[in-house]
Amino acid sequence: MGSDKHKKSHKRKYSDDSEVDTSESSDASQQHKKSKKHKKDKAKKDKHRKAKKDDKRIKEAKRFLRQTLKGDKAGGTEDVKPLDSNTQIEIIDKDDYFAKNTEFTAWLREQKSKYFNEMDSDETRALFDEFVEEWNGRRLFGKYYAGMTGGASIRRTKHQWGIRQGGDADLASGAVGMAAAMEEEREAEQAARQGQQVERRKWQADQKDWLEEQLPKATGREAQLEKKAARREAAKEREQSPDISKLPGGGDIMGGGDSFAAAKARESSKDAWRIKQQAAKQDLLAQKLAAANAEEQAKMAMFHSMISSGKAVTIPKRQ
Repeated sequence: MGSDKHKKSHKRKYSDDSEVDTSESSDASQQHKKSKKHKKDKAKKDKHRKAKKDDKRIKEAKRFLRQTLKGDKAGGTEDVKPLDSNTQIEIIDKDDYFAKNTEFTAWLREQKSKYFNEMDSDETRALFDEFVEEWNGRRLFGKYYAGMTGGASIRRTKHQWGIRQGGDADLASGAVGMAAAMEEEREAEQAARQGQQVERRKWQADQKDWLEEQLPKATGREAQLEKKAARREAAKEREQSPDISKLPGGGDIMGGGDSFAAAKARESSKDAWRIKQQAAKQDLLAQKLAAANAEEQAKMAMFHSMISSGKAVTIPKRQ
């Protein structure tokens, strides 16, 4: 009996020890796998970082070779290196679009493979914002911050002009590029003004339509009466006009009655007649507007009274 208990106790102890050993072995195996994976990932990252660094060096070397082959005297080894942290730079913004046009044109050609004169104003403005960020972030080469002039090495178009490099051609190139940029700016401003004029005409047309809705034109008998009244007024004004008055002396004889004073009097009479007509139209329009407002107020008062009385409100259909 005692022997059986001892055997069972020994089996449980052995089972517990084997479970502990198995657990420890499993943990050790997982730790080994994690360590191996970590080393593998680190090796991949180091390899990727090294490849990226090598690519950057190759790009800088190619850029330096291109500048050397073009004969860019400013393209020395100092120009293709990042600025030193102690070097002071000028902070720029979008308002320096013309002041930094030469540097911006060179940056477009070398970094974006684009030509300034072959892009529209919107595209160059958008890319100039990116150039400002690169400049203020000190991510450009030294030659940009050292100051550049519009030389032969800064091409603004793919076209070959056949002008001998150097001398006055360098100054002419910068002047032509600046003139083109200013011309594009003027065209953009003109387009903006035209857009404003279109919007203004549209607003005036909308106002006219609204006024016609609020004060509809007379129709039927009312329109005929208004036309008759206008004709009577015009006939009355013509009778009073000096244009048809019989002046003493008659004709156009020199020294006769139809002199400069008479012509001036006729012109004054015409002006007075036009002013009177305009005043009459304005009075008629004001009367119609006042009548429409009074009618609207009466309808609203009736509507409020019906609501306050608790009666059912019925809205008739439009005719």
